Amino acid sequence: MNDLISWIIIGLLLIVGLVFSLIIISFFSTWLKAYLARAPVSFATLLAMRLRGVPVGLIVDARVTAVKANIPLDTDQLEAHYLADGNVVQTVQSLIAASKASIDSPGIVLVRLILLLVERVSLYWKQFVPQLILKLLIVKSRVVTPLMV
Repeated sequence: MNDLISWIIIGLLLIVGLVFSLIIISFFSTWLKAYLARAPVSFATLLAMRLRGVPVGLIVDARVTAVKANIPLDTDQLEAHYLADGNVVQTVQSLIAASKASIDSPGIVLVRLILLLVERVSLYWKQFVPQLILKLLIVKSRVVTPLMV
């Protein structure tokens, strides 16, 4: 009887180990890409994104792009933006364009506020927010012009 229980425990441990190994293998390349780009994302975050139905590669690529452009964006921010039906890639590109245009920190704060609003606005407005960001950015000398990406 003890022998049967020990075999059952060993079998369960092997199944748990196999599932854990498959999770690590499926996320390893994405995790490694983020780690080598100095934009680390934990395995738990990657698994949580997968369970919520968020495309892991899209969020990690957007985070890597933002970190390489010295824009500190969290995976949670990008994930929330995606779940609110926002265009993650276009929004990150807008932030990078604002940074390259040497827009002062109030301009970046404006963009971040718009990102927060996107999470709470109707679907109609979410489609047009990246265009609004580009049109609302203030370029040097207090002239409002659309920013070319």
